[in-house]
Amino acid sequence: MNWYVLQVMTGREREVCEALRRKGVKARAPAQRMEIRRRGQWQTEERLLLPGYV
Repeated sequence: MNWYVLQVMTGREREVCEALRRKGVKARAPAQRMEIRRRGQWQTEERLLLPGYV
């Protein structure tokens, strides 16, 4: 199995992953869920570990 990394426009990582999956390619954009405090309240946010890459 070969691995490849694609550089894509930042913010379009999920769209590219979905397009590749529709073509039958296993694509991932690794993300991490983080607890962030905003305006005195805790919110869960999902951030990409490698923005701009798939």
